[in-house]
Amino acid sequence: MTETGGLDRMFGAAPFGVVHLDERLRFVWTNRYFAVLTGDMADDLRGRDLHQVYPDIDPALDRALTAVLAGGRPSAEHLVRRRREGSPSNALAFQVVVFPVTGADGRRGVGAIIKEATTEVEANARLAMATERLHLLSELGRQMSTTLDTDRIVELTADLLLPVLGDACAVDLVEDDDPLFRQVTRASATNGGDRSTTTATEITPPAPVSEVLRSGRLLRYPVVPAGLIDDVDTERTGSALVVPMRARGQTVGAVSLARFGASRGYEPDDVAFAVEAAGRMGVALDNARLFERQRDAAMAMQHALLPQRLPTLPGVELAARYIAGSADTEVGGDWFDVIPLPDGSLAVVIGDVMGRGVRAAAVMGQLRAAVRAYALLDLAPSRLLWYLDRVVALLDDVQLVTCLYGVLDPDTGAFRYAKAGHHPPLMRRADRSVAVLDSPPAPPLGLLDMVDSRPVEYATRVPAGATLLFYTDGLVEERQVDLGKRHEQLQRSLGEVDGHPERLVEQLLAAMGRTGEHTDDVAVLAVHRPAVVAPDVDTGAEAQLTVTDAPESVSTARHFLAGVLTEWGLAALRDTAALLVSETVTNALLHAHSAADVRVRRTAHGVEVEVRDHDDRLPAPREPEPDDESGRGLRLVEQLSAAWGAEPSYAGKRVWFRLDLPDA
Repeated sequence: MTETGGLDRMFGAAPFGVVHLDERLRFVWTNRYFAVLTGDMADDLRGRDLHQVYPDIDPALDRALTAVLAGGRPSAEHLVRRRREGSPSNALAFQVVVFPVTGADGRRGVGAIIKEATTEVEANARLAMATERLHLLSELGRQMSTTLDTDRIVELTADLLLPVLGDACAVDLVEDDDPLFRQVTRASATNGGDRSTTTATEITPPAPVSEVLRSGRLLRYPVVPAGLIDDVDTERTGSALVVPMRARGQTVGAVSLARFGASRGYEPDDVAFAVEAAGRMGVALDNARLFERQRDAAMAMQHALLPQRLPTLPGVELAARYIAGSADTEVGGDWFDVIPLPDGSLAVVIGDVMGRGVRAAAVMGQLRAAVRAYALLDLAPSRLLWYLDRVVALLDDVQLVTCLYGVLDPDTGAFRYAKAGHHPPLMRRADRSVAVLDSPPAPPLGLLDMVDSRPVEYATRVPAGATLLFYTDGLVEERQVDLGKRHEQLQRSLGEVDGHPERLVEQLLAAMGRTGEHTDDVAVLAVHRPAVVAPDVDTGAEAQLTVTDAPESVSTARHFLAGVLTEWGLAALRDTAALLVSETVTNALLHAHSAADVRVRRTAHGVEVEVRDHDDRLPAPREPEPDDESGRGLRLVEQLSAAWGAEPSYAGKRVWFRLDLPDA
């Protein structure tokens, strides 16, 4: 008795379909009921490949056949639908159970039992499918809520819709009523859902997509239209959906889905699921677009408010970088600035407004302007931060701001600084050793008054060849990494990188992992004092004289200054300096009625003289009448000096002027 003859006797009249496939999934035998169910005769099928007969075989069933053939256990029941001929919206439902078979020759094969699904079975299958799709929708919402990146949202669309709703999909996005780009994702139902993705810019989307974007209504097709999914210019057998993605009453894009094969259409449940998924994707895309626009606005404001270029100053070399955080992070309020001061020194400031977005950038701009204004008053660093704390306290919304402000004299290397809640600066010496210019922790701006604390001022000297490094917390803070270890890494890296400021900053950012994706903004400022000093000049030499409020003190100050300049070889400045010190000391005696300190300091190009008294009222130049006997002193200082200024100090005020040698 032949093997097929035995099967005919046992299962030929069975009230359900029976199929035997060999190890290559070719038909060996089918019973008569299978022909009744499918309309395919046994003689026509014998020896033919399953995939040739049913090229649109259900992907889950195909995987089950392959698994059983490879030695797996019998599969659970599968519900398979097949479209009725001439009725694309209705489909027959079959229950299929797959199990291993060994032929008379000992070769492995696979068998299947097929019967029409009862109403109860089909209802249970639909319930299971609905449960699975609810889970998919939940997962879709969960994953899309974790990103504000448009490209990532499109990728998630394909990951979750394929192969559940099709073999391929394409997403068309709209920007300002114009198609922006297409991201086309293809997936084969017979190879486990492997996907390939291409992105292309198009001026005009395919006609079905254009219609959906215009009308906002879903379209169904009994075939796959030409060019809907890819560049194939002919219709193909299958079914297609083009579903609008909507948000806030607007169509923000469309997702096109296609199933290839004669018997694989879209049923009402499929369409409902596609509409719900597209709606959630539309909201996610709209949120991402809104975020991107706000972030672009904040970033544009941030860059506009930061220095467009660093000043070129004698005696120092500067380099700075501002790097925004990763694409799904709002821009922060990090900033830096370098401010040339009238006396030849330079002020440096770096800070971070806590918060993100346009608000943080706007606050940063206000504080940068305030620092510039206060810096020109020659305020001590600690006093400037105290005033800046008052500015922060007056903002509409309470903000916390970390800030470090310092003043560097390029000639002497004297550096005075104060900080409020900010990381201390680092100093890299010429021998590559690194020191932390540390100071006790201080609260950030916005809290000083609440905790009754004032910034403390510190002073140090930056030797020739050394570099000061200022930075915001984005350079060192890293999730799940100890901050102390990151500080150690920064100090170690600073000692290893190139000493040129531009190269130092670039290499340091790379060493700290701030050239790729990172969450927080980063601001870095390097101030280098070259190891070149003018020959035969005792830069930084100082002399001081205290005078009383007696009238003869003016003459004493004049002779003192003349003697100092003669000793320093600056006789060319002696007469002008004597005239101007007479005017400034006279002004102090007339208004302060107290002793005054006269200080003179040698600079690389000349001399700087200051007079300090105990009156906090600042003098201001005025236009005297022709017959006035006074009021011309400050005008003389303004006209004859290279620079001058008047600023308040702790004990009163400071009036200074600078004279440069003619060849300087």
